[in-house]
Amino acid sequence: DLFIVNPDGTERHTGTPWVVATAQSAAVVRQAFEDKNLTPGDPANDHNDVVIDVTKSDCRNLKFDVVRVNGAWHHQIWVTIFYKGVRKISLLIAPDSHEAVGMSRTIDAVSEDVCREAAAPRPVETPAGTLMVGDLIKGDQPTVYYYGRDGKRHVFPQAKIYKSWFADFSTVKTVPSQQLATIPLGQNVRYRPGSRLIKLVSDPKVYAVAARGLLRWVTSGGVASTLFGLNWTRVVEDISDAFFNDYYVGAPVMVASDFNPLRTLVDSPSIDDDLGLPETVPPLPVGQSAVRPACYATEQFTDLLGLDSTDVQVRPLQELLQCLGFLDKGIKPTGIYGQLTAAAVRAFQQANGIAPADFTSTATLSALNRYVLTPARQTGTTNPSAPAPAASGCASSIEFTQTLSAGSSNVEVRPLQQLLQCLGYFPQDVAPTGNFGAVTEAAVKAFQSANGISPTGAVGPATRAGLNGYRG
Repeated sequence: DLFIVNPDGTERHTGTPWVVATAQSAAVVRQAFEDKNLTPGDPANDHNDVVIDVTKSDCRNLKFDVVRVNGAWHHQIWVTIFYKGVRKISLLIAPDSHEAVGMSRTIDAVSEDVCREAAAPRPVETPAGTLMVGDLIKGDQPTVYYYGRDGKRHVFPQAKIYKSWFADFSTVKTVPSQQLATIPLGQNVRYRPGSRLIKLVSDPKVYAVAARGLLRWVTSGGVASTLFGLNWTRVVEDISDAFFNDYYVGAPVMVASDFNPLRTLVDSPSIDDDLGLPETVPPLPVGQSAVRPACYATEQFTDLLGLDSTDVQVRPLQELLQCLGFLDKGIKPTGIYGQLTAAAVRAFQQANGIAPADFTSTATLSALNRYVLTPARQTGTTNPSAPAPAASGCASSIEFTQTLSAGSSNVEVRPLQQLLQCLGYFPQDVAPTGNFGAVTEAAVKAFQSANGISPTGAVGPATRAGLNGYRG
């Protein structure tokens, strides 16, 4: 279902009188949209406001070419893909129809045979079945989460952030609240790169959203108008100061050639990619605890542990909480239950729907014991906290041995910048200089957040271990 969204929020869908489809070839169908006038005999009723060619040539990929736009309105262009009556995915093809003219976008049609589909049916309710990476999920409360490829649930801090990625809520799956509580909380979802301009409530500066949370100040209304159209103010969204820490500020956009919204949008196909989420998790049957063998304990937790405890179970508790991301990976488990361990326990309790306390209550012990492996499952397991970078094609030529922070300029800084740039944390349009400044600090924080390390912005032992996993 290809459709446009008018500035007033009305939608024009294929398969309705607002759109005329004509075959251009065996693989190409031209969809011609009328955006606001269906009066018979009126010259304005010409189905020529937005014209898009859709190519289905290999029964998997869909290619969209915006041929022309003759209407005065600036439209969003969306596509929703169905398969066997089930809505699979909704994607924003272009945030501004005028800016999209002459540009192509190809998307993966959810690995399904779209060539055999008839006219797309409307979605129907189906059982939740199995949770897959990319699913939208909720419990018995209205909060919707994104189920990421890191096996965590990621919250949308604002409704408009959700709308920058998805057209509606029709694909949200409801899962048992008890199961939802076992899925760890991950990073906040950010605005989709290239889709919006954002500003702080307390700051008049307007920023373009680039990949991986990079914000670039658009220095003038003229530049904003060139990039996002004459009605650019309509795509400016306010963001709370509380969520500004989900982003970092890079080089400003001085001229229109410094930033390409549509290219940025096309290059950021998923929330997983934008958040830099590691690894791919297997499907999770609905109703099953989200326990991953990557994080485990070998013995049952039986003792009520609290501040100053030195019980034999404290160290395994710390190691498990560290693997799950609740205890900073830069902290060495000591076997002593201190304030940091208490804070990690509270975070674990909150994520699992347990009343937060400074001690391991009976409910906490029960939740922890979901991660206990039987002897058969322990066979062949590896150290869960060992850094294991995903296959990225990025490699470092050196071993990082020094502590690096803002102001550093030693021989390890440039290789650090080059590696972070290859991994996508350091801006592609900023040249590595060998000087550890604000941009490098932000890139290090992004790397740390993505790898479960406390985001200090300084390269310490835990960060060096993660970086050295990419040693070529």
